[in-house]
Amino acid sequence: MFFRKNKKGVELATNAVVIIVLVLLVLLVLAFIFMGGTQNWFKANDCEKSHSGNCLPSCPSGTTVSPWSCPDKGQRCCVTLQSIQTGQ
Repeated sequence: MFFRKNKKGVELATNAVVIIVLVLLVLLVLAFIFMGGTQNWFKANDCEKSHSGNCLPSCPSGTTVSPWSCPDKGQRCCVTLQSIQTGQ
């Protein structure tokens, strides 16, 4: 049996597999970001804690929907205009 010292073909295949795996990981991360998967990472669940808001399915009159997030899906952070103006 002959053992070849030339392993360029094996190195090329290994490099191609590594590059393909890296490209797939980058594509998965980009898809995750663009599909809104990071929404709760950049907005802390701080509606009730930091901004004196209430997490409700719909905001009653006298309140408005704020950009802060709520822990439960389907709820909105409802704040009064007064709490927005005073920064509470």
